[in-house]
Amino acid sequence: MMESKFRNPAWRRSALVLAGTVLLSLVLVLVVRAVTAGTILSRTAEAKQAVMESVAPSDTTHFSQLPYDPAMADDMYAAWQGEALAGYCVEVTADGFGGPMKLMVGVSAQGSVTGVAILSHSETPGMGDGVEDASFLESFLDLSGTVRIGSGSNAVEAVSGATESSQAVAQGVNQALAAVAAYSAEGGAVSEEGEI
Repeated sequence: MMESKFRNPAWRRSALVLAGTVLLSLVLVLVVRAVTAGTILSRTAEAKQAVMESVAPSDTTHFSQLPYDPAMADDMYAAWQGEALAGYCVEVTADGFGGPMKLMVGVSAQGSVTGVAILSHSETPGMGDGVEDASFLESFLDLSGTVRIGSGSNAVEAVSGATESSQAVAQGVNQALAAVAAYSAEGGAVSEEGEI
């Protein structure tokens, strides 16, 4: 009669070594995660601050988070020049050709675009990712109202071969402008509380 492998001491020893290795690995992963979590959060906040500074009105000294409508924006901040409101930084998600496109859009207190940065996208390399070019993003500066892709007033020319990706950037800019307009229309109380 065959002896059950569960009663075999070599098998039990191997199972215990494997279980111990898995448990030790899990503990090490959790320790590393706990140790690096603060650094990761700090670097993420620093990166977000740098992007907001790049799109915000010039001479912005600090930012404070605002309440926002999640249907219109992913996040929203007031940009301050000392104690005076200079504008807003609005994080939005638009529908790109390759999937969601996250943008940070700066808007002046008067409602015009002060900067656009693409935070992430899944556009086609060599074509759709041309929307990241500074010359394209700068073409949105000082526009307000509803921006469109095309020619004429309040329009931006599409990146060659990337019309849908260009339209996604315009969609994101329009979302940001609409979020700021809605916030202002609702009498959005702006204070420096929650400063970052």
